[in-house]
Amino acid sequence: MQPSVVELLKSLDLSINKDWIYAGRPCSPRVLFTFENCQPNILNNKQSIEKLQHSLEDQIYNSLRKSYVITNISNNSLFSIPVNQEFVYIHRHNHHKNNASRFLPISFSNQSLPASSSTSEDLEQFRRFIFQHIKTALTIGFNDNIGRTNIPPIFELSTATTWCKIYDSLREFFLSEPKTPKIVSIYAQLKDQIDIDVQFSERRCKKVLPQAINLYQESLPTHYSQDQHEQKLQLAVEYFQLNARGPKYNLYLDQLKNKCNEIWQNGRRLCESISLTGHNCVHELHYLIDENPTEDETKESDEIQIEKNNHLEENTLLLNQKTKNYKISAKTHNSGIVTISASNCGEFQRERKDPFDLIEANLEFYKEFESVELIQNKIIKKFNFKHEEESEFVRQMIHSECPLNSKPEFDSWSLVSIGRYSDYNSSSGLSQPGFMTSHNFLIPWELHVCNGQVSSLCSKQWSKKNLEKSKSKSSVELLEKKGKTVTIKAFIGLEYECPLGHRFICSGPDRIVRLFNNGSVKDDAYKLLNCDMPLYTACPCRNTKESPSYMAQAMRVFIVTPPGQVTEKGDDKKITKVNISIKPQVQPNPQPCPVFWPSFEDSIVLEDDNIWVLRLPYIYMGDEHKPYYRPKNFETLNSCKILKGMFSVVVNN
Repeated sequence: MQPSVVELLKSLDLSINKDWIYAGRPCSPRVLFTFENCQPNILNNKQSIEKLQHSLEDQIYNSLRKSYVITNISNNSLFSIPVNQEFVYIHRHNHHKNNASRFLPISFSNQSLPASSSTSEDLEQFRRFIFQHIKTALTIGFNDNIGRTNIPPIFELSTATTWCKIYDSLREFFLSEPKTPKIVSIYAQLKDQIDIDVQFSERRCKKVLPQAINLYQESLPTHYSQDQHEQKLQLAVEYFQLNARGPKYNLYLDQLKNKCNEIWQNGRRLCESISLTGHNCVHELHYLIDENPTEDETKESDEIQIEKNNHLEENTLLLNQKTKNYKISAKTHNSGIVTISASNCGEFQRERKDPFDLIEANLEFYKEFESVELIQNKIIKKFNFKHEEESEFVRQMIHSECPLNSKPEFDSWSLVSIGRYSDYNSSSGLSQPGFMTSHNFLIPWELHVCNGQVSSLCSKQWSKKNLEKSKSKSSVELLEKKGKTVTIKAFIGLEYECPLGHRFICSGPDRIVRLFNNGSVKDDAYKLLNCDMPLYTACPCRNTKESPSYMAQAMRVFIVTPPGQVTEKGDDKKITKVNISIKPQVQPNPQPCPVFWPSFEDSIVLEDDNIWVLRLPYIYMGDEHKPYYRPKNFETLNSCKILKGMFSVVVNN
């Protein structure tokens, strides 16, 4: 502040002493103290008053010396007190609080004096007290140096004109808006030094800030998510709000938030990516190994680019962190969840990492089995789903909300043949890994052929009572000609797979295939043919109250198609060609979720005399690039289903 005042005094071009200019003041101001409302028993005794005045002078002097407000050299002190003169005065009678101008001599005050004699006597004594200092100022000046010193005190008397000009200039300087940033900074520092509230707030906030930061860091894992960060930050802020005070509160609150954010972002932020099964990546924030876009990729929209980066959120933050002192590593996502899944054909099993990308979930995992499937000759033929080659509508998966004739980026479904009709042994079931005991049997489906027609009524429907309910004319005709029908038998089954790799066949909604004592299948295909089947059902591997069941997902449909050339009974030996067709439709979530299917074909006609395996998608994803997670609510879970009508019969005469 002093350099600014010196510049101002120089600019006034007045005839004043250089000591005044460079000190910024004509002298070190002398401070006098007055006290009112003293106790009556002291006011009545002159010696008691004088004794109290001397005691107060000693207390004031010692207090100011210890706090370094006054020093030996008065020029270096904020103000001074006289060394050999009284500087404390106690009024001789009680006063009501009033304007301080009543203490001035009559010639300097516009107020009229009180009429009482006691007041006049007190004011006269006060005048003598103050005028001794005025006389000193007008004659020899103030010399309030303490002890022996060779530095003379600065003291200069000026004319009224000079004093008024300097006063006006300084008044404008101190009371008007600061004109330079430097002056603004000086004012702020000065305010901080003399403002008691600011000093208290500064000390209090400095004490509470590290405590709040420690509370934020308490019990934090090595890497943690944004939700955890915000929860811990809120606890730290609440603690700070409870204990911090004063005008510095907001400044230190911002410091707290910035420090906590810095801790989180400095290598401790958890990757925010979520797997397609709903689990967080366990790694710290990282780049993907293949996150090096080509020129074509850089031209794509932000939405597509984010999808290609496996839904990494807040990519801007990633880019900004390149300038930090720590290095962001490049690695693949990993949720730490590992399950066991079978191959397309079901003949092999291996561990599966929790997928973060649709192509990884529905295609690449199964491609890793191709070499061993080829070596062991487990797949006889592979069905290729038909798609519109020149379609302008490309989707990740085909579903009911796609434009007509859309095609997928890749096939999320698989349909393969693993053997001939005769290769399936109905007395032992499927001989594949992972199947639970007695749960590997397919359900027989009898097809009755007569006069070029086929009825797929199950055994329980051959009763007249059930037949009348069905009101099927063709079924009635076949019943009447039952003795002339030829029966062929297909086998079908819907396989479920749990995260531990346990597999089992269901014959109806939430009904695992059952066996008679002789080992033959007890169930028929009625419910499998005519009911919606759940996409998820409880696995029997954990059925105790203490251990909740794992949820198994429908993953494969087995269809054993019989030889299709059927020679009917009768003299003409008529030959009827019978095939089984499938039209899988999956609704993976409650409405308004779309229905998913492999292609826009009406149905897929399966070649006869084969064991076909339709592998369903592991993950279902719509056009918004968001997977349909398995619902946690049981009632909602029942809305996830494979629609009825998947199996049908095709006849060619």
